[in-house]
Amino acid sequence: MSSYNINDEASRIFREELVADPALDLHPSIKEAAQKVHFNGGDGRPFVPTPFKMTESSAVLNGLASAAASAVAADRYGIDYQDIEVNTDIATLFLESVSMPTIDGKPFTANPQMKKELAAMDLHDQASPIRRYATNIYKTKDGRWYMLHGSMNATPTMEMLGATHQDVTREEAIKIYSDKVAQWDSAEIEKVANEKHRQAGSVCNTPEEFFASEHVSCIC
Repeated sequence: MSSYNINDEASRIFREELVADPALDLHPSIKEAAQKVHFNGGDGRPFVPTPFKMTESSAVLNGLASAAASAVAADRYGIDYQDIEVNTDIATLFLESVSMPTIDGKPFTANPQMKKELAAMDLHDQASPIRRYATNIYKTKDGRWYMLHGSMNATPTMEMLGATHQDVTREEAIKIYSDKVAQWDSAEIEKVANEKHRQAGSVCNTPEEFFASEHVSCIC
């Protein structure tokens, strides 16, 4: 790991896995523009404590969007493809940008005016614990773990499980969903949630299952 460099790995993933992926069927102009995308930032050492390549993934996706924009600009305005520098540190911070702003040194969500503004946007009352914790990981009847995902409107997930809207604490909400999910086999709840209710939940892979999956080649 001492020789591992985030910027080098982001470049490898970008060129060898993303741009070269035939399934994406990228336009030739985007592939050409992608040759001028480069990655930099910090000393290149990993700094997010996670087994996943969060920094690299965010950086390469921003790189692809930038290459597409460069290709469009070249076609529309007749200019050369642009030199693009993607800062991997900033790409990482972007993932957490919603939680970073502060007002008077405190999280912006604690500000009374911001609370009012945020409440006006919360059309499905996702801030309430019973709806917020419709997205969480719970143990299933067959001993596996399932990522229940209520998305931005928990109603379909709640209806699927028979959970009613009620004023409960965080701990009480988690207990309600734990008991509900524990009544399902993992394969069954995934099938019903995805195919019937169109909810983006999934069974959690074991490390062995993950490393045997088709996803592992581009992020590990």
